[in-house]
Amino acid sequence: HIRTKRISRPALAGVVAVGLVATGGLAALAETVSASAPLAIGRIAGANRYATAVDIARATFGGRASLATVILATGTNYPDALTASYLAGQMRTAILLTDPGSLSSATRAGLATFGTKAVDLIGGPSAISNSVVSSLVGMGISVKRIFNQDGCNGSCSRYDTMASVDTLPGTTPGTSTGPNSQNGLVSAPGQRTAILATGANFPDALAAGPLAVADHFPIIL
Repeated sequence: HIRTKRISRPALAGVVAVGLVATGGLAALAETVSASAPLAIGRIAGANRYATAVDIARATFGGRASLATVILATGTNYPDALTASYLAGQMRTAILLTDPGSLSSATRAGLATFGTKAVDLIGGPSAISNSVVSSLVGMGISVKRIFNQDGCNGSCSRYDTMASVDTLPGTTPGTSTGPNSQNGLVSAPGQRTAILATGANFPDALAAGPLAVADHFPIIL
């Protein structure tokens, strides 16, 4: 069921469904939102989550000759990919997903198509195995793991990985434009700002993803 009560009709000209959103739900959304204006509806969906991530990257960055560096996170759990939204905004690149045990075929094909030369891999070996790293290296891709900046070693958690992403050298948190800004933030203008969301479930951090990307606000779980 698609909830539409809080959608502002004038703010929407189109909707892109990601993945296998029910067709009936899309029809209901179109009927609800387009009562006063036409609503264009498209779909980005691959055969699975890995192919869908590649298709989203292609739709978003298709105008670029290549994606020299991409971010790679596990496709079987949510925290690392959500945390990586901040890094994706900083790098202006895509987040792709993989099976933890082996490089997913759709992801492998996507990396080849994008001409990727480097991967920032989010999480330690328990999140994405060294077998995946070997596959990437075999494709001529350099790999940088991001997970252990605070020295957690073998006991790293999603929170350690999050901290490593958020404090990665070369990244700079975005600043608030003040309480009257379009995003509704209440911090003082010019202050570096972060997003705080629960690390125990995904919806809040997922919803904050566009803000993390667009305004370069790190997500703290």
